[in-house]
Amino acid sequence: MSEKLRPTRAVYLLAILTIVAIAMLVASLLLNMRTRDLERSRQETASLTRMLMDQTEQSFHNADLALRSIQDRLQTPYGTQLKLDSLPIQLLLSTRITGLRQVAELFIVDANGLIANSSSQEQMQHASVADCDYFKYFSAGKGKGFS
Repeated sequence: MSEKLRPTRAVYLLAILTIVAIAMLVASLLLNMRTRDLERSRQETASLTRMLMDQTEQSFHNADLALRSIQDRLQTPYGTQLKLDSLPIQLLLSTRITGLRQVAELFIVDANGLIANSSSQEQMQHASVADCDYFKYFSAGKGKGFS
């Protein structure tokens, strides 16, 4: 009888093998679920990145259109007669900024780096931006600004 397995030992051995097999299957299933979840998260992140990139590009495009329309208005025969610090220029800036949620303020800067006019009611006139990188860039002739 020592050579034969007792029925209880056989049941225990079968139960242990079943538990080990179930544990291995659960571990495999969890690993597979984790892999699929990571891949889905990666795809969602890529999709959100593309959406954010498109929205950012659209925002810059809208701001560029607003700036070009201001430039076009200022280059008309009527616009060239206006002083940069006049109320009509301030109203033009204010109306152009209303549709741009991402833009807080528009302002016109003279050749010396002084703010000539602003879209806000609180005039920042005579504030200097001469030490700002964007002014240095345009004043060095690297970018196209108003003539």
